[in-house]
Amino acid sequence: MFERQQPGRLLEVKLRVVLLLVALTYCACEKNAQLIDSIIFGEGESPSITVLYPNGSEHFEPDLDEIDIRWIGGNFPEVTIELYRGSTFDQPISASTPNDGSYNWQIPSGVAERSDYRIKILSNTDANKYDFSDASFTIGTVPTTVIFPSSGTTLEPGFTYPIIYRVSNSHYRISIELFNNNQWLSTIFSREYNDGFAEWSISTSLGQVGGYQIGITKYYSPYNTLGFGDSFALGALPRGTPENHENNDSAGLAYGPLQVTTQYISYISPTGDEDWYYFQLDRLKKVTLYLIVPGGRDYNLLLLDESQGQLSLETGYGGNQDMSIDLMPGMYYVKIVGVGGSADGINPYVLLLFAQI
Repeated sequence: MFERQQPGRLLEVKLRVVLLLVALTYCACEKNAQLIDSIIFGEGESPSITVLYPNGSEHFEPDLDEIDIRWIGGNFPEVTIELYRGSTFDQPISASTPNDGSYNWQIPSGVAERSDYRIKILSNTDANKYDFSDASFTIGTVPTTVIFPSSGTTLEPGFTYPIIYRVSNSHYRISIELFNNNQWLSTIFSREYNDGFAEWSISTSLGQVGGYQIGITKYYSPYNTLGFGDSFALGALPRGTPENHENNDSAGLAYGPLQVTTQYISYISPTGDEDWYYFQLDRLKKVTLYLIVPGGRDYNLLLLDESQGQLSLETGYGGNQDMSIDLMPGMYYVKIVGVGGSADGINPYVLLLFAQI
């Protein structure tokens, strides 16, 4: 004989069945399978940990890179960290480590070069509480990439710009060369430390034309080019033209969202002017902001969180400024202000954003 269900209990069962059908309709990955578990078994059984990094599209080198594995959540003291190839277990990373949100893993040389790796982090006390990287990342030799100057960019001679690049860590030093229409012109830097960043003061003697490229070479073999960047031009930036970012004088009027490698050209004018921008991140990333300040001017570059709390401040004392910081997913503000009344309505500043996956 069947036991009669109480109306409230019956309604709860029906509601869970409806939610399960909705989840099955829209969910087709492991994370959403966890969501289905939480619907069936209740909130107490739902996973409570989230992998932040690596979380998809990253590229690391075996025996050369150390990954700072990052995660949040979980009210348990220890976690296990594992490496997967797609949905297949590959090897343990740590059988037990404190649940403090961070673990440094030196990639061993024996790890196969593949592009379908994911991290799994799970509770040591409850195997139902776990999370995977949202998407796959790569372990293998890093291809040489020039990130900036990017395609179609115009740089002004007489200004100092960043050169942002990625080269295999197997090259301790590199040389940075300038080409035009595939012809070598000059060496910008020789025996440069391979740290992915250099500042290039562009000579005013260079022709203001297109077809320029940055080439990265082995420092001991300048004819052995590791890779080229996209084509860019040298030419004058606009002067005294109306700002297409104004009115952006407060957080509520911030211009954005900023896009990576795009030049944002504007002015601090009149005296007391503030320029606000914003950008958004969908995952943990290392963000670099670079501000090119017009000659003879002194501007501050500030990074703020969504509640306008200050995260970083750079004062250039009359020069360019840059800052690099690891940021969690969310929205952030960039604020540019003149120091001591410094302003210029004729000569612009240039703001650049870079986000390293």
